[in-house]
Amino acid sequence: MSFNEDVFCRSYPIWMEFINHYCAYIELQRGDKKLIGNKVFWQYTANAHIEMATIAWWMIFGSNSSETHWKKLGMSEEDFRSCLLKTLGITFSTWFQYWKDMRSFRNNYVAHRPKEYSFPVPYFDIALRSMLCLDNWVKIQLEENTFYIDGNPIFYSYMNKSLSDFMNETTRRFRRTAQLMKRNNKTS
Repeated sequence: MSFNEDVFCRSYPIWMEFINHYCAYIELQRGDKKLIGNKVFWQYTANAHIEMATIAWWMIFGSNSSETHWKKLGMSEEDFRSCLLKTLGITFSTWFQYWKDMRSFRNNYVAHRPKEYSFPVPYFDIALRSMLCLDNWVKIQLEENTFYIDGNPIFYSYMNKSLSDFMNETTRRFRRTAQLMKRNNKTS
């Protein structure tokens, strides 16, 4: 198995960015009616997080030409795609339609803003589950294989924590922060 460590080291922080932005968006959406301050500020903040999550996801799953695309990791594309579809419980056709919906949202709302964009924001459940699937799959591949750099075997320990664990910690931190930003029910 080949493995492009440079791509991994540049893309893994983007996986974490996706999780951070997605979790922040979810927590802001959950508390939007009780958050103190201007509602428009919180709406724009939440929107900025989902837009940044879209960009991060696209950098990993979008255009094949992206330097951080999962295919550039050098691992078996066929094996990962099979794992992804099985994990998500969808067909390639469904995946491809979701990919096109995310591309449309990114191109026509996040990155560019034509006069009218009337499509709904895609549900991010597949985006989240695909990122977690990639993390888990790569971790398994790295654990099961020995890699050699300059002829020396290496034990790969960059991913000492799963992205799921990171997401749970991030959610707890953002939830606590959002709680601090909510109105006290006794005074409102």
